[in-house]
Amino acid sequence: MSRGVRVNASGVDGIDVVRYGTWFPYRIKFHASRLFDTAMRRQADLICKALGGPPDLIWDFDNTGQFADLRSFRAKQSLFHLVDAPSRSSVGTKHADKLATLAPAFMIKSGHPANVPVVGHGLAQVHANLARQRLRDGLSALGTDVAMVGNLGAVWIDWPVIAAMVSRLPDRKFRLIGPLPKGPPPPALASLYRAPNCLFTGPLPPDQVAALGDRVAVWLIAFNNLVQGGPTDTHKMLEYLATGAPVLTSWLANWADSDLVTMAANGNNGAMPEMLEQMLLKVQPERLRHRRIETALAASYATRLDEIEAILAGIAA
Repeated sequence: MSRGVRVNASGVDGIDVVRYGTWFPYRIKFHASRLFDTAMRRQADLICKALGGPPDLIWDFDNTGQFADLRSFRAKQSLFHLVDAPSRSSVGTKHADKLATLAPAFMIKSGHPANVPVVGHGLAQVHANLARQRLRDGLSALGTDVAMVGNLGAVWIDWPVIAAMVSRLPDRKFRLIGPLPKGPPPPALASLYRAPNCLFTGPLPPDQVAALGDRVAVWLIAFNNLVQGGPTDTHKMLEYLATGAPVLTSWLANWADSDLVTMAANGNNGAMPEMLEQMLLKVQPERLRHRRIETALAASYATRLDEIEAILAGIAA
């Protein structure tokens, strides 16, 4: 990107996108971090100038310490919202007025107490609309497919355990939705390409993913120990719960105490194929399906914004 700051319309009313190239050689970030932080204070000045003055609020999600000190923007208020594990322990608080996190473990890795307000993932409107419709019209029978949605090219997908599930249940169709690896696939994934009961759909738009809920008997989350930031949470969980269908997941800290999902032991996915087989034999109580949907709806983006506003206002949860 050429240097300078550009402010462009996003195509969404009320939202502009700020793009910038640093006024200095960016590579110093990796060789002279203190000099980089000093130079980025000047970069913040340039951004504010392009905006016509300091912003009212800086809401920072960056876990790499791109701007080490949010005071550089001279905003009326600042919030550092850590939604991924920090890439370095020195990220700190960035001198933000308020802090929030997706998982307490992220703050601990950043060298701060775990008692920072937790703001979880939010449920997108397209999934919320269908969830409300299901509650309004009554729940239909569960489908027959096993499905998983996500970045299938990620290194943290546990392909060996998924391959074991597909092999153990040859009469069940497995729908795997999302982009695939660009390079040669790992052996377990390569074997799934040939499995007659395994369908790779590629990426699908959100409305099609939401509508698939009526065909699903069990949703899958299968992460190995390479999952980015540790096994804490995934935004797909809310999308799954919004359908009311059961979820089989590898261990996730934010859902470890929930009876809405079936979870493998921490650090050990070996039992998941048998767990899946047993889940497919069980009748799902309608009351439990309703609770899953209601839990997802309670995490709408509107609710999350209310939580953020409460944090900014200094209102305890």
